[in-house]
Amino acid sequence: MLFRMRIVQSNYCFLCADALENHTHLFFLCTFSRKCLVLVSVWFQTLIPGRDILDWWIHCRLKTLMSKKVIAIGLASLMYHIWWSRNQCRIEGFVNTPESIFKKVQEDVRSRISLCTDACKSQKAKDWIQPLLARD
Repeated sequence: MLFRMRIVQSNYCFLCADALENHTHLFFLCTFSRKCLVLVSVWFQTLIPGRDILDWWIHCRLKTLMSKKVIAIGLASLMYHIWWSRNQCRIEGFVNTPESIFKKVQEDVRSRISLCTDACKSQKAKDWIQPLLARD
């Protein structure tokens, strides 16, 4: 749309420049986004069973209620920071790294789950959450 309005010079993804930009590409197919997703999924100790964030979320339905909530926080943060990074690249010409996006997601998740760990009743969930709170 920005390309059609002649606001930007290219219709390609600002983060990877490999494909035409649209929401599907940005959040599900972009190599930059995929690298970010892999970093987050490794941190959460969950494998990505399919190709994208949606497949990962569907796979996570097998987790405890608390871990699903934490993963939802992580996914929301990841999508926000991917969008923010895309806008920063478009406006300022600055490209973040997947690692810097991952660090921002970690900060978001840690700040939110540190507030609710007392409400966690399942020992399995507590054991899963504790390593997430540890600083690298």
